[in-house]
Amino acid sequence: MLKACLECIAGSRVENEEVDFSRRMNGSSQRAPPWPVTQLKNEIMFVLPKQLSAGDQITVAGNMIDNPQIRMNGSSQRAPPWPVTQLKNEIMFVLPKQLSAGDQITVAGNMIDNPQILTVSLLTGSMSPDYQNIACQLEASFPANPTNPNRLLLKVIQNGNNETIPGDYQSFLATELFTDLSFKFGFAIRVNGNYQSGHTLEIYVGESYFEQITLKHNIDEIRFLSLSGDIAKVEGLEFKFA
Repeated sequence: MLKACLECIAGSRVENEEVDFSRRMNGSSQRAPPWPVTQLKNEIMFVLPKQLSAGDQITVAGNMIDNPQIRMNGSSQRAPPWPVTQLKNEIMFVLPKQLSAGDQITVAGNMIDNPQILTVSLLTGSMSPDYQNIACQLEASFPANPTNPNRLLLKVIQNGNNETIPGDYQSFLATELFTDLSFKFGFAIRVNGNYQSGHTLEIYVGESYFEQITLKHNIDEIRFLSLSGDIAKVEGLEFKFA
């Protein structure tokens, strides 16, 4: 298993102004590099999920094996550009590689005081995010929200059609899972045991299991991680690869 982690450190400043993810990335049209074509034997390479800024930290860890095989050598697949976001205060990351069974994603941060809403999504797309095809979207509305106060909603969007995913999570209030301004979401890809092909997505809030869904989109189409709503800062983004 290979593990990669990007930590975003609070208090970084550029020209005496505090760095804000949403301001730095929102509307950016710069392009990410393509999925890399490796040149060395048994070389593994990843696309950075966002443009780096002062204070960011990257950690990668793994294990060495006997008689290593060449992985990714000669790959010519291209990564999408740095995404242009469409939602208010949206922060989006490009996944560093195509997902596969056993991969895990964790993202953590903090909300602003008296938040109304927090949404995390895994989006499909090629060169840009496809908001009409979202593999998984978890929305938490808080008591300050005048429309849907203090509830949780899990849904899938396929070709523009919204499907609410029912589950035991619906018996909980948002404030029962988010007891302070911090948040942490986890996603784990599993092989769907009920079918000959396909995958399930396990979802975690904090350290607790939240729900799982059967993916309706191809796993290789999921390329973006989006957070939107009342976010103060994303502090960490971690990937564990099978």
